[in-house]
Amino acid sequence: RGGRFFADFGRLAKFHPHEYAFVNTPLSLERIVGGESKADGAELSYLFPTPFFLRGTVGGYNKLGAENERLDDSKSRSWSRFTYLGRLNTYFDLTDNHSIELGTSVAFTPSIRIPDVSQGGSRTLSGFDLTYRYQPLDGTLYQGLTLGAELFGNSERVERVSGFRRMFAPGGYAYAEAKLDREWSTGFLYDNAPSLVSPGKKTHSYSPFLTWALSEFNRLRFQYSYLDDKVREDKAERGNQFFLQWTTVLGSHTHGFRNR
Repeated sequence: RGGRFFADFGRLAKFHPHEYAFVNTPLSLERIVGGESKADGAELSYLFPTPFFLRGTVGGYNKLGAENERLDDSKSRSWSRFTYLGRLNTYFDLTDNHSIELGTSVAFTPSIRIPDVSQGGSRTLSGFDLTYRYQPLDGTLYQGLTLGAELFGNSERVERVSGFRRMFAPGGYAYAEAKLDREWSTGFLYDNAPSLVSPGKKTHSYSPFLTWALSEFNRLRFQYSYLDDKVREDKAERGNQFFLQWTTVLGSHTHGFRNR
């Protein structure tokens, strides 16, 4: 495929926010990946002839990330400043009630231009995603448990007080969602978002959430988040956030396997 689409990096980066089990986009995904994996480019996927599901993807893009402002899509550049991706992901059933999805992704940009520096540097963005599902056969599609997690790593040269240095910034999120019945589900989200310039400084957040599906077309979600932010230069900050989200849909709307 080619054009503008969600590049096949990770798991949650290919979802719209209204498809999440929680209210907000994890800050680790925003800082490291750039939010949704929107990209202009081309991809080739191959389904391996194995007894279980195994798919590989390679791609090349102008840039990766809807919130990535490092490059201007309207300006031409050399091939070395494009971003190239490789991904492997698999799915298999552990038992009739339990299943697992695994994926690993690497996005590599050979050359990033750094202002006032004679030589730039490469950027490597890596990710690992895991999703576990428990869905009892004697239950319904509206009962079960989902555990999901993604780990990210960003390696590139950044500007420090002592000059430009290559830094590796690890981060990620993990969540659990329990479907109680057709209308109610609840869960918890943990997020660890580092600063790309000073990876030792991180923002941690802890977010329980509760979802009430009034109907197929209306959904209410309440979420509380406690943030421990140590990224700010002057001082660390702690705070509380409260969210009440209403999602409504006109017409039939489904995402198939993602919401099973």
